[in-house]
Amino acid sequence: MTWFENAYAELMPVEGGYADQPADRGGETYRGISRVHHPEWRGWAIIDEAKSRCVADFPRCLDQDPFLQSQVRGFYLREYWEKMRCDELGSYVVARRVFDMAVNQGRKTTRRNLQEALNILGRPGWYEPLALDGIFGPRSMSALVIFLVREPRPRAERILERLLALYQGRIYIEILRSDVTQRQFARGWVERTV
Repeated sequence: MTWFENAYAELMPVEGGYADQPADRGGETYRGISRVHHPEWRGWAIIDEAKSRCVADFPRCLDQDPFLQSQVRGFYLREYWEKMRCDELGSYVVARRVFDMAVNQGRKTTRRNLQEALNILGRPGWYEPLALDGIFGPRSMSALVIFLVREPRPRAERILERLLALYQGRIYIEILRSDVTQRQFARGWVERTV
């Protein structure tokens, strides 16, 4: 299996199936894909058609549709794995965390957190501090490579992954403090960071 296939297989149980919970800021979702945030996703047409076609078996029928499942897989590959350049990150452990964070908290936030983590963990003289601009360009990628080469492995991967998990958790805590309606998701979010 490729890195993406492994990360995708780990992500799907966390994202679940079809949901349309009033408290969910993403609104109607399927396998973690939010209609609010991704109304253009081609899978919504399949889901809308299934609502009338398989009324007695909705939403279970969605999981049996191979074309819909290929749309889900392709979406995560294109929108998150490839756009986050996960295959280039030099570590599956880091790539898996970056992928999960981007899916759940957005690509720009994830890139910014990765830049800040590299600034915090880098030793003097390894690389110039990175701008926290959320653009993971050549300087950011170079800093990641330097960090992974100069910090002994597997410790380097573990520390960077754990710091990214702390950033992920911090965002969840901020949401939970500011909006009590989101507390029903707290257990799943906490599990996601460990």
